[in-house]
Amino acid sequence: MQRGKKKKYMGIREIADIAGVSIATVSRVLNMPEVTSARTREKVMDVIKKYDYVPNQAAKDLFAGVSNSIAIFIYDMSNPLYISIIQHLNRIAFENNYMLIICDAENSYERETKYYNYCKSIRTLGIVYTAGSTRDDIVLGNNKNTTTSIPIVLFDRSGFQDGDYYMVRSDHRKGMSLLVDYLYKLNHRKIGYITGNLSVLSACERYESFVSSMKGHELEIPPHYIKEGGFFVENGMEAFDYFYSMPDAPTAVIAANDLCARGFIMRANALGVKIPEEFSVCGYNGIDLDTFYPMITSIRQDTKLIAETMFRLIVNSSETPPPREVLTDITLVAGDTCRKI
Repeated sequence: MQRGKKKKYMGIREIADIAGVSIATVSRVLNMPEVTSARTREKVMDVIKKYDYVPNQAAKDLFAGVSNSIAIFIYDMSNPLYISIIQHLNRIAFENNYMLIICDAENSYERETKYYNYCKSIRTLGIVYTAGSTRDDIVLGNNKNTTTSIPIVLFDRSGFQDGDYYMVRSDHRKGMSLLVDYLYKLNHRKIGYITGNLSVLSACERYESFVSSMKGHELEIPPHYIKEGGFFVENGMEAFDYFYSMPDAPTAVIAANDLCARGFIMRANALGVKIPEEFSVCGYNGIDLDTFYPMITSIRQDTKLIAETMFRLIVNSSETPPPREVLTDITLVAGDTCRKI
């Protein structure tokens, strides 16, 4: 510390000196007051109140071996799906006296590793990994044979190597099947698809379900009706230009998620192309649908239930081991972006 520079926070040593007791006594007053005398507690607490002392939570957690914090690693902070999950999980954690740490991992292995090491150093109670690229070389030392493993919940993410994890997923195969069935009932037979990042588990499951659902209706999938894309607005805009330039364009397009569908519709509006008159459009996730016009036909994931499940798996107080994998249901939300032909 630089000479003359004041400490930002008063420590337990200063409290002990002012109160005229040992550091151990102050620690007992804070952590095990029942073993101290009323006179000692009063003397120490008077000093604590006078100087507005706040105990070092990190030090307490280190001593206890675990903290009251839960971390969530986010793939994309701009995606309403993850914002909704964060909001629900933060509320649940706060109501149960836990603190939520939000780690913006940006689908980076390096960032995830640094965040993981930090969470381990502060004795985080558990970690939620949201969707990210599937890697076979991710080893975080969370082997079930070690006594220091951190409970980890994977959301739309495949299991890491040699790990002991819980999995929470929405029923994406059912969701994509519902969208294809819905468009089929509207007489659409030429349906295009904008994939997400196919290294992400949820995107892979949706794509596989799209293919199998189309085959179930005996519908052809021309190779050029599949546009590789992503989960962002710009992917939808690029996909619109791609499909609109076709002489035999599909009559309906299913996007990887709602952000991608928004980009598709925004680009159409910019070029004077009417939705759903010229293209029927579907998205996926079903978050904040009423904040965009026209309201997108989508599959809604139950983010409240997902957050509750994540919390329950990490903070498991039951003697019965929780299930290793939980599949949450979805619902189809019929918006204003599809028409019957």
